[in-house]
Amino acid sequence: PRDDPTGILAGDVADAVTGAPLDANLVLEGVPFIIASDAFGLFDRQLPARTYSVRIERFGYRVLTDTVKIGPNETVRRQYRLQPAPRILLVDGDAWVYSAAADSYRAALARLGYVFHEHAVTDDSANPGRPGGPPDAEKLAGYDMVIWSSTLSGPAFVRGASPLSTFLAGGGRLLVAGQDAMCVDAGIDVNDAPCA
Repeated sequence: PRDDPTGILAGDVADAVTGAPLDANLVLEGVPFIIASDAFGLFDRQLPARTYSVRIERFGYRVLTDTVKIGPNETVRRQYRLQPAPRILLVDGDAWVYSAAADSYRAALARLGYVFHEHAVTDDSANPGRPGGPPDAEKLAGYDMVIWSSTLSGPAFVRGASPLSTFLAGGGRLLVAGQDAMCVDAGIDVNDAPCA
């Protein structure tokens, strides 16, 4: 049988501000593997000849997209420059009771081109850093921004207030979103109306 014609996608990935090489992932739509650039930011991969939609991703940088047409026996070279972005942790603070609490934030961050990590609180009685519990201060220290989604409770309810306090004291940024998050955490009603 005849082999399909191939070409090569090659190039480099670097920080758009400093020019420093970056190890990043190139995700090609419809391709079951990822092309990774090395520590020098270089990549080189033989691929079937066709047009590809490419996402270039690295944590701490905005996603870059490209369309690449590779012809038979052709080497296509690209230079990708990624814009720095905050290192974001998305916390699903109510995963223990409702698994879709953070879906809208997940979709919005992806649509805006942010690469982010996730943490799900699946046990409302677990201590910070324990399996199922909220992230501890050490984990939070690795991020610039935390988005905490709690549709039914709040960070203090699931024992996350102390690690968040340490994170904020260290200069971290926090967005807490939830229907009654502050009311539940404060333990008071708003305008004499029940929190629930």
